[in-house]
Amino acid sequence: VDTCPYAIIQGKCTDNCPAEFYYSGSTCVPCEGQCLTCSSQNKCDTCKNNLLAYKGQCITVCPTNSMKIGQHCVDCDPSCIGCSVSPSACHTCKNGYYNFQEKCVQQCPIKHYLNVRTSSCQPCDFGCSSCLGAGNCNSCEDGSSTINGVCAGSCGANCLRCENKACTVCSDGYIISGGSCQNFCPPGSTSSNGKCVCN
Repeated sequence: VDTCPYAIIQGKCTDNCPAEFYYSGSTCVPCEGQCLTCSSQNKCDTCKNNLLAYKGQCITVCPTNSMKIGQHCVDCDPSCIGCSVSPSACHTCKNGYYNFQEKCVQQCPIKHYLNVRTSSCQPCDFGCSSCLGAGNCNSCEDGSSTINGVCAGSCGANCLRCENKACTVCSDGYIISGGSCQNFCPPGSTSSNGKCVCN
């Protein structure tokens, strides 16, 4: 042929470069070291021998604050200290960030409050649109006023779901007892599946 369709390798024309080579100018050039595929001589895209590709290098273990995805190491979100499942699913959050549904945020979303003890965003009680904590509602979704920090017509503090003025789901650490959320069961009953049940 007068011109090569892609590149020359070992004196023959080729349509694409094989594994362990990359395209440069009009030729296929060998990758360096442990690269299986590379985009330049010193930048590995994938690695041989079950090594992991990270920032153009081949390594054996992902560095701190990164995670393995396939045969690559990917950095965790900048707000994270460690991650799993995905780069934004943080183990813990850096200072100034708070845990919200496995992500780190700088401000809790509406209908949530900052639990300083756990550095996490927790949901306000049922019917509350803004709050300072469980049982400490500032404003109610229906526009009604609060009575001692609780929305009128709601199921009380620490309730996340309310039906017919009886709580059906409580905040973590609370148990349904008599339609409201308590942090212990009364004498003669024990906790079972999030509810107080008579012995």
